Amino acid sequence: MPATLKKANIDNKIFYTTIEEMSEIAIEDPCTKDNPIKIKIEDIANILKKAYAC
Repeated sequence: MPATLKKANIDNKIFYTTIEEMSEIAIEDPCTKDNPIKIKIEDIANILKKAYAC
């Protein structure tokens, strides 16, 4: 299993043009609402960016 999304051959341009949409979908997920720490879309976007490039 690749260590990052980038190493999984996720296209850079596609990833960064869809990151806002992916973050919005994640924030609306029922599991996210049960998280004891409330997060913002920007937080999810940052997590996704780290998962892509780390």
